[in-house]
Amino acid sequence: MVTPHRAQQSKIVERLAQIFHHTGATRAAIRDAVDTVERFQGQQRDVILASYAVGDSDTIGDEVEFLHSLNRFNVLATRARAKLVVLLSEQVVHYMAGDIAVLRDSQLLKSYAETFCAQRRPMQLGVIESGQSRTVDGSFRWHS
Repeated sequence: MVTPHRAQQSKIVERLAQIFHHTGATRAAIRDAVDTVERFQGQQRDVILASYAVGDSDTIGDEVEFLHSLNRFNVLATRARAKLVVLLSEQVVHYMAGDIAVLRDSQLLKSYAETFCAQRRPMQLGVIESGQSRTVDGSFRWHS
C-alpha cells in the first residue's frame, strides 16, 4: 500500500495490525508493506493500493500542492504491474486549488477518478473517526 503521508501511513499500519493480529502478521511486516510515495519510488508490485483518504477540506487546503502533485500520482500509478486500486475521497477529487500550477497538476488525479474510472456504483463505506465507527455514502468506480 502506498500513501502520500507518513501520518496516514501510521494510521493504516495501526488499523491493519488490529485487523490482522490473529493471523500472526507482525506490525513490522505490515509496516514493510505500507509506505509513502517517496520511499516507494523505484520499486514495483503486481498490485498497488494507494490511499488518498483525506476528507477534511481544511487539511486538503493546507496540503493541496502535496496531494495533487502530478509527480506523486505518476509515481504511484506507474509502480503497479497489473492492478492499481486508489482509495480516494471525493473531497480530494473535487477540491479546487487557488494556485494555477497546482490546479493544472491536479488534472491527472481528477481525470483518473472522473474519466478513466468512469463506471461507478453507489456503496456504503465504513469509516472510523475519533475511535467511533460509522458508515458514509460513497461510490465504487472502475475502469474495464
